[in-house]
Amino acid sequence: MIKDNELEFLQFHYYLNNEEHSMDARIHNKVESHLIKIIEEISFNLGIEFSIEVQALEEGGVISNYKLKKALIGGSLYLSGILTTVLGSTIAHKINSDSEMDNLLKKQAIAHTEHEIAETERAKAETEKIRLEIQKLKNEKNKELEISQDSIKLISLHIASQNKVIITKSNLFRHLSQESKVDKISTQSLNKDFQPIKEEKIIKRSDFIKHIVNDVKVDAKYESQIELEIVSPVLLNNRMNWKAIYNDELITFSLKDKQFRNLIVSKNLQFSTGTKLLCDLEIKRKINHKGEIVNMGKSVYSVTQIIYTDGDVIDL
Repeated sequence: MIKDNELEFLQFHYYLNNEEHSMDARIHNKVESHLIKIIEEISFNLGIEFSIEVQALEEGGVISNYKLKKALIGGSLYLSGILTTVLGSTIAHKINSDSEMDNLLKKQAIAHTEHEIAETERAKAETEKIRLEIQKLKNEKNKELEISQDSIKLISLHIASQNKVIITKSNLFRHLSQESKVDKISTQSLNKDFQPIKEEKIIKRSDFIKHIVNDVKVDAKYESQIELEIVSPVLLNNRMNWKAIYNDELITFSLKDKQFRNLIVSKNLQFSTGTKLLCDLEIKRKINHKGEIVNMGKSVYSVTQIIYTDGDVIDL
């Protein structure tokens, strides 16, 4: 069991080659900034308020000791220990098992098996349960919160699987990879006397790639039977994109309805600016390096109606 008042520090250790004790300052600062962002996400998920202090760097490679200072609940309950334990597990959690980035979606966006779905839901439920327990204790004094190792594992799984954390941790390891001196890194929870409480979690340089992602694709967004106001139809070249207005924005899309494309030719269908199509719209999306979901290509399927500017309507 992890008690809330047992731990004080998270140690982040850069192991350097050839017994070096210095590294690129810009890379170090970028890595530390991403680490703090992950701490903030854990805090947000668990509803813990805290401040962060960093101790002076130690040698033995480069070592940063983070004190999650007085995560105060109700006057006496401190949750820095829980936070540091979850953080260490989250950092060590591998994003993917190989270097094929196309398989990432299987890990963070879609659970492809019943077991994965159940584990994902269990992790989400456990995180919410602990968050609510923390909130209940905010007005109680002299209370301690104990969390089992199983709960820590589930909470870490839930947080590590979130898009923002995946991207932030990916950026952290991407920057680490740029420093040739770094042989491996580790996280470890320490008590107030800097004595280890938990086993050190080590990530070798050869495994950095397993934590790095490129732009992550997410499920496409589908809009059923929406109206697109045509601006620029493409009647002769199927490879070119059409242009239309949707939700007051100009968009380009690929026409994927083969039956409709054939009708354009066989029926000599005519279009002009302002003609509308009633159709299904697919919007492909991805997550960029900032953790933001951005739209990519758009495709139109199942065109069921043409609405002309003079009021004529053709049902297809």
